Amino acid sequence: MALVLFLVMPQSHGCLVSESQVKVQEAHGSAGREGPHREEKAPHQLLKTLEVVKDGCYVWLKPHEKAYYFGPLEKGDKLVKIDTEQGWLKVWIPRLREAGWVPKGFTGELGILSQDIKNMPEDLLSRVVIQVRRANIREGPSIGTRVITRARKNQDFYVLDEKKGWYQIWLPGLKRTGWISGKIVKKRFGSM
Repeated sequence: MALVLFLVMPQSHGCLVSESQVKVQEAHGSAGREGPHREEKAPHQLLKTLEVVKDGCYVWLKPHEKAYYFGPLEKGDKLVKIDTEQGWLKVWIPRLREAGWVPKGFTGELGILSQDIKNMPEDLLSRVVIQVRRANIREGPSIGTRVITRARKNQDFYVLDEKKGWYQIWLPGLKRTGWISGKIVKKRFGSM
């Protein structure tokens, strides 16, 4: 079955997708006094896979229902979760090699890491930039979890997930993930 995409004016359509002592070493994010750079590879392999479970899933170009949208997607389509913003999920649609926004209230994760990222542009991923002199990066999204490293002002990191005002970030120097409070960073959305 072929899918014909067309851009339409906004209406209300939804979709449903399956959605002590601390040893500290410096995080190796981008940036320094000379500004951000992109030496490290984007952590595509850590992005989560979603699946469309109901026909009629529309994709918006911006995270609100007054934006232009396209679709619908088909039941069974696989999506890659890129970002979240006020009740919306930014997704990569591998079959179409396009990105867009779907309502978060109708989503749930499959719980598997994405294998559908071969053609996804790196600049779609959002980043956070540290806004304070020193920032603790923790094991989980809470000040009650262990500090695994510290970051300096103006370092920036890829965002993998968001939970309760915290961002899960990729720490390229440690080759692992960590969590940082949204209160001490500025988020920079990826392109669209």
